[in-house]
Amino acid sequence: MFEIDLNGGNVADYPLDSYRAELRVQLLEDAIPAINEPKPLAAKVTVWEGALGFHLRSVERAASVPGEVKVSIEIRRGGAFILFAFAAYGAMVVLGCCALAIGLITFIGARRAEATLIGAIAAIAFAMAVLRNALPGAPPLGVRADMFVFLWTEVAAVIGFALVTLDWARTGPDR
Repeated sequence: MFEIDLNGGNVADYPLDSYRAELRVQLLEDAIPAINEPKPLAAKVTVWEGALGFHLRSVERAASVPGEVKVSIEIRRGGAFILFAFAAYGAMVVLGCCALAIGLITFIGARRAEATLIGAIAAIAFAMAVLRNALPGAPPLGVRADMFVFLWTEVAAVIGFALVTLDWARTGPDR
């Protein structure tokens, strides 16, 4: 018998999410159920304390059944993984702020609206979605970091895009 449960964690906490897994292993001698009961055999479990992008820490627990091996595994993301995710979210903030700044500066008339700016800001809006999907372990849309960073930077980029476009349309053709 081999059984594992993944508890105590939530992907919504990405990239700082962590989990706890309980592993139970029990080996039984091949027996005919109608004639005799299966006899437990000795078991040894080896847990590699690393998986790509994750750190695992395992502790053997007291078993409730004779011959059973029970292991508790703490799982958390690696430091480089977390740093990269924060850097990517930071880049999204910078891109969103730049798009909004360009839109505002253009809209108030401090700079002239240019078609290249419209293209650049539109590219920022689409690039952020690609950057978000390139995050390590690409979490599902809707994690807390999306609510605090990604969605707002997308809104900022779209507002910047709209402001530059409105100013460009308002000024009319160049003569």
